Amino acid sequence: MITIRKTELEDINNIVNEFGIILMSRTDDITTENTMILVEKDNVYGISSFITNNDEAFINILFIKNDFRGMHFGDGLIKAILNLIDKKSYKRAFIELPREYEGFLINTGLYKENSKNKIMKKFNINLDKNSVIYFANLPNFFDTACKSKEKN
Repeated sequence: MITIRKTELEDINNIVNEFGIILMSRTDDITTENTMILVEKDNVYGISSFITNNDEAFINILFIKNDFRGMHFGDGLIKAILNLIDKKSYKRAFIELPREYEGFLINTGLYKENSKNKIMKKFNINLDKNSVIYFANLPNFFDTACKSKEKN
């Protein structure tokens, strides 16, 4: 069975070995406190992680292996990492993805952020000029029904 859970210490080497080239320098940000994985037994199929600044978080890793895309695992993984961020009492979470994933971010219930330079400075990161940034206000994000719930 595929599950989404917090990363454990023994997972970190598997993640770096499996996703290291894709994640590049961001592997240093992966800890047991800020990372969720999509996993079946010892096979990691997706990863999400975040960094923080004061009362805000930036999801700097959200990746699903190609064979597992389009199955709503990304939706589950982003909601799991947002839940973890919320439980740690951060008030807002940002995420940057390529523009081609904008529909995914909208369908997940996130809002577009227009101040890319402000986010870059706040989190001391470089962002792709062709990417988009979206955010969730926490805990309000969880006040709306999940995508999988039927509307009455």
